Amino acid sequence: MGSGLEEFSLYLPTSRLTIKDFDLLKQTIKVELRERFKSFVDKVDHSFGLDNYQYVLGNINDELIKDIYKKLGPFDHFVNELPAEDENAQ
Repeated sequence: MGSGLEEFSLYLPTSRLTIKDFDLLKQTIKVELRERFKSFVDKVDHSFGLDNYQYVLGNINDELIKDIYKKLGPFDHFVNELPAEDENAQ
């Protein structure tokens, strides 16, 4: 057994959490998380899917195909692909 107080660190912690304003703390955490998440979010360009949808509805004569597009709506098959990494990025 040790002779120091280290063995009692569970009962005698070296620090404690002091929060005087929980509302301010919650707001601060929300703002910080929102700002950090922004770095992981990119805007998505759906112009290909929307243009394709409009083209089919306006230019294709097959009513079955047009009906399928109307039911499913615009879809961009490439939107879920990850952006290509820049080979020169470090």
